[in-house]
Amino acid sequence: MLSSTKLSVALKADYLERLQQVGTTITLAAGETLFDAHSSSGEMHVIVQGDINLYKDGQNLPVVWLGTGDILGEIGFILRTPRTTTAKAGMNGCTLWRLD
Repeated sequence: MLSSTKLSVALKADYLERLQQVGTTITLAAGETLFDAHSSSGEMHVIVQGDINLYKDGQNLPVVWLGTGDILGEIGFILRTPRTTTAKAGMNGCTLWRLD
C-alpha cells in the first residue's frame, strides 16, 4: 500500500512494510472532513487513493490539492502543533493510511 507513495522514496522496503503494519486505513466519502483547522494534530496521513483539498479558515475554495501518494499532517504530527488548514476529501472520496 505505501510502496507507491512518497514515503517509499525515503524509506527502505522492509522499514516501509513495518511502518505500514502500525498504521490503519480509513475511507472518507466525497466532501467528508478529515480534520478542521486549529484542531490537535495527533496523527499524519498518506493518501492511498483519491484526493484531499485543504482550506484556510473561512474560504470556500481550496488553497492546496493533494493526490494519491501525498502526505499530510506530518509537521503537526512531529511537532504536536495545531492544524493550520481544514482537510476534506475530494469529489470521489479517498482512502488514507493513518499513523497515530
